[in-house]
Amino acid sequence: MEEKLMPDFDTRKPQGSDEPNSPRIQSIANRLSSLLTASKPRLLSMASTVRDSLIANRLRSLLIGGVLLFVIAAVPVGLLLYSVSGPGDQRSVSGLGDWQLGDRRLVYEFDGYLWTINPNGSNLTRLPVLTWEELTVSPNGKRIAFDTNCPEASSSSASASASPRPGSFSCLYVVNTEGSDKRTLVNGFDQKKLLGDLPIQQPEWKPVWSPDSKKLAFTGWSNNPYTRCDIYVVNANGSGAPTRLSTQPHDCHSMSISSWSPDGKKIAGQVSNQMDVSQIYVFNVSGREAKDQALKLTEGPGSNSAPSWSPDGTEIVFTHIPDRKHCLGPNANYPEKYCFSSGVPAVYKMNTDGSEVTRLTHSPDVDFSPTWSPDGKKLAFVRQYSAGKSGIYTMNSDGSDLTLVRKFVATNTVHSVDW
Repeated sequence: MEEKLMPDFDTRKPQGSDEPNSPRIQSIANRLSSLLTASKPRLLSMASTVRDSLIANRLRSLLIGGVLLFVIAAVPVGLLLYSVSGPGDQRSVSGLGDWQLGDRRLVYEFDGYLWTINPNGSNLTRLPVLTWEELTVSPNGKRIAFDTNCPEASSSSASASASPRPGSFSCLYVVNTEGSDKRTLVNGFDQKKLLGDLPIQQPEWKPVWSPDSKKLAFTGWSNNPYTRCDIYVVNANGSGAPTRLSTQPHDCHSMSISSWSPDGKKIAGQVSNQMDVSQIYVFNVSGREAKDQALKLTEGPGSNSAPSWSPDGTEIVFTHIPDRKHCLGPNANYPEKYCFSSGVPAVYKMNTDGSEVTRLTHSPDVDFSPTWSPDGKKLAFVRQYSAGKSGIYTMNSDGSDLTLVRKFVATNTVHSVDW
């Protein structure tokens, strides 16, 4: 918008509103002239005062009028710009400003606790919930599910404040997003009588929410624990016992699940080989004819893991680790040349059939644990720097507008983040 400059007051023609005062001004001037010879110094002072007063009044009128014109013009323009851009397009130093998806916040694990934070980096809150493992937020944003080592008490109503016993059985918990109403859904001590011959003992099973936020899926041993891994489901409100949803031809040491499809028919996860190289699979969990079926979406070289389904069901974001040969020596530490496979993890996405793989992050640091915002427009992920330090980032679903939400200077790495 072109700026309009006001003309100089000394050369500006008086406004029409000032014209009725002209005869009065002339009369005052004539009276001053006739009395000039009697009291010239005093009258000159009076004339100067009157003149200054009249000029000041005129200036005041012009200034007031100018301000009113500016307000009248600016307010509609401002309202128009606000209606076009909206409050979500405003930016702050952190890059996200007041942008929020309703009341949704980012949830992450750090230093043994669950934390929540606004996407713009404000309102950091530590929840009174202890865990060192991965977490997942329900699609409706009301509950957080996570697993951790069970307390020493063998009851499913184990106290939330009880100390976990390292290397013990895993327990699955849910808690409100503000940290209240913690419930034990699955207790590793009780799984022998619920799920089969052996209790669930793996410490890193990740619970997966159903699209309606009413159930949680997880992996567990079947009656033949070293050859097949079952996918079980349990009610999120704590009612009932876990039931078998699907059986897969993989053992639970190599298989894990990460994300339920929005239509409720499939669950995405990963399966690792003996070299600990994982690929992404989609497990069918809907319909009798779909039992025990799985579709492999990715191939080597490299490792792919942590798939997360987009809210519209069309894309999957995941972590990819390239398979690159790295060699050391010969030197003082390695007298002979020593080579191994290595690569820096980055965030990728693809269509749900495994096509159109696209790289989204390009950092020398480690990027992992990608997750979608509820509207599918943003992604959040964790970046690990050197010496174990880490940060939480967001970006658009195409990889643009990379924004740091919070950086952690402590050496305790953030293990996962969810929206």
